[in-house]
Amino acid sequence: MKKRIIGVCFSGTGEEYQLKIVKALGEYVSGFDIHLLYYACLDNKYGSKAHDDGEYSVFSLIDYDLIDGLIIISESIKNLTVRKKIIQGANEKNVPVVCFDSPDDGADCNVVFDDCGAIESITEHLIKVHGCRSINFMAGQHGQLVSDRRVQSYKDALDKNGIPYEPERVGEGGWWALRTKQVVDKWLEDGMVFDALVCANDNMAMAAADELYNHGLRVPEDVRVTGIDDLYASSCFIPRIATARFKHEEGIRTAVDVLRDIWAGKAVDKTIVLGNDLKFAESCGCVGNEDIKRVNGYAFDLSYKNELIKIFDKHMIRFTNNVTTKQTFEEAVDLIAHYCKRAWTREMWLCVNDGFFDGEVYQGEFADVMQLLIKKDPYDSARTDMKFMRQQTLPGIEEALEDNKSILLMPLHIRENTTGYIAREFTSTEALDEWYIFSMNLCGMLDVIKTHRQLRNVNKRLENMYVHDSMTGLFNRRGFFKELSERFSGREAPELLVVSADLDGLKDINDLYGHSEGDRAIETIALALRYAGGDDFVCARFGGDEFISAGSFTQGAAVSFEERFDDYLERFNESSGLPYRIEASIGIVGDRCRLENIDSIISIADERMYLRKNERKQYKRQKPR
Repeated sequence: MKKRIIGVCFSGTGEEYQLKIVKALGEYVSGFDIHLLYYACLDNKYGSKAHDDGEYSVFSLIDYDLIDGLIIISESIKNLTVRKKIIQGANEKNVPVVCFDSPDDGADCNVVFDDCGAIESITEHLIKVHGCRSINFMAGQHGQLVSDRRVQSYKDALDKNGIPYEPERVGEGGWWALRTKQVVDKWLEDGMVFDALVCANDNMAMAAADELYNHGLRVPEDVRVTGIDDLYASSCFIPRIATARFKHEEGIRTAVDVLRDIWAGKAVDKTIVLGNDLKFAESCGCVGNEDIKRVNGYAFDLSYKNELIKIFDKHMIRFTNNVTTKQTFEEAVDLIAHYCKRAWTREMWLCVNDGFFDGEVYQGEFADVMQLLIKKDPYDSARTDMKFMRQQTLPGIEEALEDNKSILLMPLHIRENTTGYIAREFTSTEALDEWYIFSMNLCGMLDVIKTHRQLRNVNKRLENMYVHDSMTGLFNRRGFFKELSERFSGREAPELLVVSADLDGLKDINDLYGHSEGDRAIETIALALRYAGGDDFVCARFGGDEFISAGSFTQGAAVSFEERFDDYLERFNESSGLPYRIEASIGIVGDRCRLENIDSIISIADERMYLRKNERKQYKRQKPR
C-alpha cells in the first residue's frame, strides 16, 4: 500500500480530551506508511463569533486533493456549520471521512462512545450498591446533543429502578466549575436534600464536591458524587472522583483502521459504538484509601507547570517588547526568526497572506498567494521572500511530511481578520497551550510591524508631499534647501554649480493651446533639467515656470549641463509633433559659498538667466520671418 496522508481536524488545542486522542493517533500510525496533517484551533467556547471565525479559518487550508482520508474529532468542533462544510468539501472530492465521538450523516463512518450507557450504569450503581434514592444530575447545557443524551440516560436509570423523575433535580453546570457551584448553592439554599449527584463530566464533579465541602457536607459520607471522562485531575482529587473512561485509544485506532479498509475497497459500518470502563472510587464510597503519593505527584506536576508558565510568560513579554520596538521591518522580522530558532520544534513554517504588511485584509480565509515569511529547520531560522499558492499549503508539502511524519497547522488571526498560519512538525503533544499563546502573541507582533510599516510609508508620502512639487516630482523650494544641506553636510564652503531656468513663452502656450499644454511644457523642462544634471544635481521647481538646479562644481560642468539641457529639448521638439516649441532660458553660476549664503548665488544665476531670456527675445524680434 502506498504512503497515505490523513487530515485530522480538531478544535481545543491543549485540552486533555483532544491531547489523549492526538497522542494515541500519532503512536498508532507510526507503524504504518501514513502521514498526518493536523488542522487545529482553539476551542470555540472561549471566543466571540469574530474570534471563532478567525480560528476556524484553518479548516479552509484543507487540500482535499492532497489527503487520502479525513478524521474529524467532531465533538470538539462545536459549530455545526463549520463541521458540515469540512465534510462537504471531502465528499465533493471523494475523500473518505470518519467522525470521531459525535456522529454526522455525511461521514463514511462514525466512531462513537456509549456515554449514555456510562451515565446509566453509574446511576444504577449508586442506586443498587449504595442505596441512593434522592439522586440529582448536573447536566452540561440544554439543547446540546451530548448533554441532552446524558440527561435522558439518567432518567432511564431512575425509571428502571422505580424512582420518579423530578425536573428540579437536574441542573445545568455548563460543563465548567463556576456555574456548577452556583447550581449546587441554589439547591442547598432552597433546602433540597439529595444523597448523590451524578455529573455529566469530571470538571463539574470536582466543582460540585468542592462546593459541597464549602457548605459543610462530606463526600461521600453525606453526598456521593460521580463524573465522566477520567481526567487526570479527577484521579488526583480528594476524594478521588468515580468516573467512566471512554476507550479513546481503541476508538482512534478503529478510525484509522476504517480508513485503511476503505482504501482497500472493503465495506465499513456506518456507525461503530465503543464501550467504556467504569472506575468507581472514593467519591461514590467504593474505595476508602487515599493515595497520598498520587496526590503529591499531581501537586508537584502543577507546581512545575506553573513555574514553566511563569518563565514562558516572561519570555513572551521580552520577545514582544524587543520585536515591536525595532525601527525597521527587516529588523523586526529577523528578530522573530531568531526567536523561532529557539522554538521547541525541529521544523516550522510561518506563512502570511501576501500583501498583509501592505494592508490587505482577509476575513475568515487566506489569500490565494501566501508568503513564507520565516522558515525554521533543525539548523537555522531565517526570513524569506518566497511566495507560493495557498492550495499548496506549504512549499514542498509532501517532502516536508516525508521528513516529519506529521505536521500541525494553526491559524494566525486578530478577530476574524486572518494574518496567516503556523505549520510545525508535530511529534509531541507537549506545550500545545504554549504554542497557542505563542501564535496569538505573534499575531499581535505582526500586526504592530504592519502598522509601523504603514505609518512609515504614510510619513514618507507626507514628507514627499512636503518637499516635492506635485506636478513635476522635482523638489519644491523647501525640499531643495533640505536636500542640498543633507548632501553637503559637514563641508565648510563647497564649490557649487547653480543653474536657474525659466520656461520661455508659457503665457503664449496657455493662451493658444490651453493650460494642459502649459503644464506639459513645465513638465518637459523638469525632465530636461533632470537629464542634464543626473543624480549629481538637486533639481527644484520654485513656482510657476521657475526652476533651480544645483550640484558640485567641476571643470567643464557648466558647459556639459547646458549642452545636455539643450540637447534634450531639441530632441523633444523634433519628435513631439506639437504645434509649438518648448524652450527655456538658463543662467549658470559656479562659486564657493556656505550653504546659508546660497541665496546670493541663486540671485546671480537668476540675473544671468533673465539676461539670456532678453537676448533670446531680441533675437526673435530681429530674426526675419
